[in-house]
Amino acid sequence: MTKRRLNKIRDADATKRKFLDVIGTILTEQGFSAIRTNNIARLLGKDKNLIRYHFGSLNGLLKTYIQDKDYWKPFFERFRFSDNPDAKEIEALFVGLMQENFKVFSASEEMQKIIHWQISEASALMRSISDEREVEGEKLLKMATPYFRESAVNFKAIIALLLGGSYYMVLQHKAINGVVCGIDLNSEKDRADVMVAIEKIVEWSWQFAQENHNDKLQSTEKMNYEFEQLEELSEILIKDPRDATALNKLEKELKRLERVLLKQLLELSNETQISNFLQINLYRMGEICDDHFEPNRKENMVAQAILNLMDHLTSQVEPLLPDTLSLPKLFCKQQSLIYYEKWQFLKNWLQKIGIDEQLLLVTGIPFDQFTHDGKMRWHNYKYLKKYEKVFNETGEELPRDNYELMHLLVGLGFNHVRFENYCTKLLSAKMDGLGGAEAKSLLKTERTKVFQVNLHTKMVFDQDRKPVDEALAKWIDATIKGLTERPQDIQLNPLKLKTRLTAMQLALFEKTLYAHGFYDEPNLDVFSEKIACNFSTKGQDVLSAPSVKSKMYTKDISAIKPLEPMVAAVLEDLRSFLV
Repeated sequence: MTKRRLNKIRDADATKRKFLDVIGTILTEQGFSAIRTNNIARLLGKDKNLIRYHFGSLNGLLKTYIQDKDYWKPFFERFRFSDNPDAKEIEALFVGLMQENFKVFSASEEMQKIIHWQISEASALMRSISDEREVEGEKLLKMATPYFRESAVNFKAIIALLLGGSYYMVLQHKAINGVVCGIDLNSEKDRADVMVAIEKIVEWSWQFAQENHNDKLQSTEKMNYEFEQLEELSEILIKDPRDATALNKLEKELKRLERVLLKQLLELSNETQISNFLQINLYRMGEICDDHFEPNRKENMVAQAILNLMDHLTSQVEPLLPDTLSLPKLFCKQQSLIYYEKWQFLKNWLQKIGIDEQLLLVTGIPFDQFTHDGKMRWHNYKYLKKYEKVFNETGEELPRDNYELMHLLVGLGFNHVRFENYCTKLLSAKMDGLGGAEAKSLLKTERTKVFQVNLHTKMVFDQDRKPVDEALAKWIDATIKGLTERPQDIQLNPLKLKTRLTAMQLALFEKTLYAHGFYDEPNLDVFSEKIACNFSTKGQDVLSAPSVKSKMYTKDISAIKPLEPMVAAVLEDLRSFLV
């Protein structure tokens, strides 16, 4: 490499460093709102185009600066586990990580400004950097998760509180030199006390998880002994369900078990112990109950006897039953028959008032899914009970149309994917024919209504999906962002074609032609624009491209079915020309 070339590289590196340094100066002295291209160039005495030359953009400069100052990347490289870490090593790492975060964050004014910026305004850049930290942090946190799985404590929540608490104490101290709960970070003793508190909080959480684990092991060992006689009788009765001697012994054994289990239950001192006790014992009894269940048998005597014991055991502590508890198949069969009758009555009522057939199918999902064929859990039954109860209590005030029923289901936490899809289609239909500004106004109103519905329960139908109001709000926000307002003075195409099809039918039909090579358009976005510009549909003179595109993928049978005879007639005419 020539000397001139080497000097040029050194000069470029020096210029980059100057830009990074001036970002730090602006951030600490003027705040993040002052970080603008012209301000940076003026303070540095450089051409603002150098930012684009060296960093690609202002965002590129900011990302480089944040990555340069963000101590989390070296933290993640420094705080690593051995190949096979035990609980003590994992606990010690998180103590060290949280203590080091508090110490380094307290000393780094630039990092304080970065975190303040991150929590003060929405920024795609700050979100991406935060997400990168989350990915690395998750690699550490997942090592702790197995130790807390049955403890009713989420270790991630503990670390989140320690992290957020550390940030808040330092930021308040720097902003107003104030104290938090009597802790003054100007005091060396108080800072030391915070370090001790971090250590103890992590330590206590691990102690709790370990004690909970030990309690569960002891309970399991004890129950293995208590259930020996029941399991022996169960094996005999599986071979011969009518063995009178075994049935007589079973009746006595179940009464003994009821006394023993109720006595042990009353001796437990906290909700976690009770929940673990129920999980262990009901799971074991549920397995034995299922071994004796025959869905086509009129009577399941042994299964019913065990189910009765489970019912007696849980009747007083029902609120403490774990959501993940598997339900016996006999119980599911009995309840499914009861709720089938309730659903038929409710379904007939909703049909009478004209509820859309597709929405009816969706509304019936909680009833239909509760059968002995699937693996039903306590949460499924608890949700179904509340779901039916709300409809029953609504009585004469039942929803009068699809729109009202949609809001009732939102209030019930019904977050099934098919319901969410139905909601977005319903809202899309309300936007049909509206200009950009009107559509945005409508969606903003709908977003407000979603969060103002009467919440009937804090439960959700599917615990693995986000709440339905959040999912709909996300869709509405994305739709608003994608809407482009049509200029008020735009001239409508006087030569546009008038079709008898609905907007949904037109979109589906044209998309089908597009897919089969009838059109030579570069992409569906352009194609949708041309459809919107050149067609008017049944009851709708003005179409919008986003609305047209969203309808191209409909699976609505009521929209598709009328097209079939029309297309068949066209095909018949074409074939007649070939004769």
